[in-house]
Parts: sequence; structure tokens; C-alpha cells
Amino acid sequence: MSSIHETLSKIREELPNYVQKDKQVTGTGGYSYLSEAKVKLLLKVLLPQHKINFSASITHSDPPFEISPTRNGTKQFLTAVKGTYEFTSFDVEGSCVRGTWAGQGVDTGDKGIYKALTGGIRHILMTIFLIPTGTDPEQNENESDDKAGKPPQHPPASKPEKNPLTTEHAKLGKKILVSCDGEIEKAKKWLLDHTGKSSMNDLNTAELKKVAVSLSLEEKSQRF
Repeated sequence: MSSIHETLSKIREELPNYVQKDKQVTGTGGYSYLSEAKVKLLLKVLLPQHKINFSASITHSDPPFEISPTRNGTKQFLTAVKGTYEFTSFDVEGSCVRGTWAGQGVDTGDKGIYKALTGGIRHILMTIFLIPTGTDPEQNENESDDKAGKPPQHPPASKPEKNPLTTEHAKLGKKILVSCDGEIEKAKKWLLDHTGKSSMNDLNTAELKKVAVSLSLEEKSQRF
């Protein structure tokens, strides 16, 4: 007969490798999450099949206290609670796994305590059964792939550099053109011969600067 720990481990193995999040909080700092209802649906059949009962209760609740209001100015209250949970085996009398949990719930009325309980149960079940949703809750939302289920985003490929002769090297081009008697094809050939390139598209800024320096030195040597 399996121990309760072995039984819980078997349930983990029978759960899917990935669970799509089904709820979303909109607005600034919005995020997606897996609802308590969906977590319970995943385990509603598996727990009875393996003769495991789950229960959770609240042992302490702090008085609700007011926090920042909603966007439209409605007051909000946060309730912090603590509680216990228990997994019990029907097969082995007295065989159980117990633990404690803590949670918080925010509401504009008196439902903060229920939201805290709901979040606490979801956290217990997702942690005990290692239910994956594709993101780390401690990861910054801007960095997460919450975005869950989407392939990792890669930076766009850099565009090829425009021919520098058409922009900042206009003066250099003019000098080369003058030295080649105004013949464009002759000027292109001269430039490619001096850079060792086979195409004008292969030229980069650094190579053109070298040509500029070389041309300046030639002019100075002719001057003296």
C-alpha cells in the first residue's frame, strides 16, 4: 500500500506538463494568472481516484485596512489571513500531510477574506502538485513570457547600412569623381580598387575613412 507522499507524487505525474492561464488583470501592471476554479478542475477527478481528501481553513484574520483607491476613487481594503491545510488518505487511517498558509485579499467591500482564501488554496495546490503555467511569479512582469505559451522574442535583425557615399561622405565622393575626370564608373572602379571590395554595397564607414586619409595624403604629396 502506497504512502500518502507516494500517492501525491503519482498525482503530480498525471497532471499536464503545462496549464494555460485563464484569467487576466488589466490596467497598469496587469498580469495573467491561473484561476482557483481551473486548478480545482484539474484535481477534482484525480484526488478522489487516488482516495485523497483536501481541506483548508482560516485560523486568523487581520482587520481589513484601507489602501490606495481604485482609478475611479473607490476605497479599497486589504485583508490578511493565515490558515492550515491538510491532505488525508482514505486508504491509511491517520495518514495525512499538513501545512500552513498565508494570503491577502483586496476588495472594495467585505469580500477580501474570501479572495485571500481563494488565493491561498490556489497557491497550496499549485505548489504541492507543481502545476506549471510557464512563468515565474518572482519574475518581473515586463520580462516574463506571460506572454506564456509564446515563443521567445528575438531582437529584429539590423538593417544593412546604407551606402555612406550618399550621406556624410559626399565630399569624399566629389573628390574621387573630380580625380577621375567626372566619370562615375571610373570613380567606382577607383574606389573598389583602393578598398579591395567587389561591390559598392560592401563598403563601410571605416574603409571610406581610410580612403579619405589616403586621398588627402596623395593631395599633400602632389602639393609639395
